[in-house]
Amino acid sequence: MPDPCTYDHDELARCTEHPDELRARGIPIRCASCSARRDWLVILHRGTVWIRCRCAHQWHEPELTVDEFDELGAGPPDRYWPSFDEAVASMGFDGTLRGTYF
Repeated sequence: MPDPCTYDHDELARCTEHPDELRARGIPIRCASCSARRDWLVILHRGTVWIRCRCAHQWHEPELTVDEFDELGAGPPDRYWPSFDEAVASMGFDGTLRGTYF
C-alpha cells in the first residue's frame, strides 16, 4: 500500500461503497441519470458528501453530513489510488458496470 503521508491531504477523498438504498431526510436517493436506487459510492471530499452511481453519474448530496458518512461504516482507509479516476474504475463506478448490482 502506498504511504498516505505522501499524498496531498487537501486532495484526499474518503470513499465507501454502500450496496443498499440511501436515504436523505427519510427520502430514498435515486440516480437522476439511470434511476438506480441502490449500490452507491459515497465520497467525502473537503467536508462535502458526494454520491456516485455505477453509471458514473455523480452529484453533491447536501442532505448528507460528514457524521452520516461516518455512520455508513467507512472506517479507516484501507486502499489508496494515485488518482480519483483510477479509484472509481477499480471499484466499478466508472460506468463500465452500469445497471449491474452486487
